[in-house]
Amino acid sequence: MKRFLRLFTVLALAIGFVAVADRAGAVVTKATVVPSPNLSTTLSGLNSVSCVSLTVCVAVGAYVNSLDVDRTQAMIWDGTAWTITPTPNVGGGDNSLASVSCTSATFCMAVGFASDAGSSESLAMTWDGSSWTTVTSPNSSPEDNVYESVSCVAANFCMAVGYYLDGTDNFYKTLAATWDGTTLSPLASPNAGNSSYLESVSCISTTLCMAVGEQYETFTFQTLSMSWDGSTWTILTTPDPGASENLVYGVSCVSATWCVAVGGSIDSSDGDFAALIMAWNGASWTSATSPTFATENQLLGVDCLSTSDCIAVGQFRDETGIFQTMVLTWDGNTWTLLNSPNSGTGENFLSSISCPAVDTCFAAGGYQSADTEATLILALTHPVPEVTPAFTG
Repeated sequence: MKRFLRLFTVLALAIGFVAVADRAGAVVTKATVVPSPNLSTTLSGLNSVSCVSLTVCVAVGAYVNSLDVDRTQAMIWDGTAWTITPTPNVGGGDNSLASVSCTSATFCMAVGFASDAGSSESLAMTWDGSSWTTVTSPNSSPEDNVYESVSCVAANFCMAVGYYLDGTDNFYKTLAATWDGTTLSPLASPNAGNSSYLESVSCISTTLCMAVGEQYETFTFQTLSMSWDGSTWTILTTPDPGASENLVYGVSCVSATWCVAVGGSIDSSDGDFAALIMAWNGASWTSATSPTFATENQLLGVDCLSTSDCIAVGQFRDETGIFQTMVLTWDGNTWTLLNSPNSGTGENFLSSISCPAVDTCFAAGGYQSADTEATLILALTHPVPEVTPAFTG
């Protein structure tokens, strides 16, 4: 397994993204903490959020129960409050949801993994507006199988991606499957390097998806991307700005000629990660410049509303050495840091973002305080300033 919910500083988290057409640009200028529930008094966290309107959002992750076992966790937003919804689990081992994608109030798909007896199986479930139901999910190996991301364009089409451990050579390979409204069916997907991992996928139609992740070879991680044309996955050339490590955790597409992928890279002797941003123009991926931080930082999720409007989230290490939330906005020319709040007294992270309206987004993650870890949700908005009526006398 590459990651677990409990490792705040291992930042390979993934995004659940609602595929949409190119929308008018969002304007967000303020971030506030929205109260969110927890199923554990010691450890809960959110890995993904997906919104279809101002009154319909779903967030998923995991919590640790009284037996110290990870269990799935989901909650819904009704426009006023976040409420826990019961979720199924498979077996008695760890279960975790890494990603969710919704297309309406009555359809979402969430994916992750369920482990038992030292190995893991892919995990998938659907939401019908009132309850979650586990669906049969294909596995490519008797050992580790993990879905990291899902993207749905309709109730009868979703793409799930991740990775599995190939028992023949003990290297990780890419994992992909499509949902047709009834069944998750495995798809052949290519690999690069010794090991390959898919961390995120974004689909804008049944014949156009973009997946991103990493490939591992000669003791280093490098970026990996592939596109889906409705029948075949094809590996694309990607830049590697970091000299030693390049990891991609999130991707968001609005058209065949515009996608943004985010992650982290290491290109300094101190071994600290710096935000990695790549843009797709329909023909090639190119590196983009992000704001410069004096300390370690990474981006974990992104949602683009148009070619001139994207919001990316993650975390950065402050001057005291504690990770705090990080939000960057894109206006078509420049990435700009937006001040964002934190909770608790310890680590904070944002792993996913979804924007249901041009001036409203929700970002999900978690925070630490003393010996506990809890869910964290931020509302990103553009408050309308009050106008004082002019005195006419």
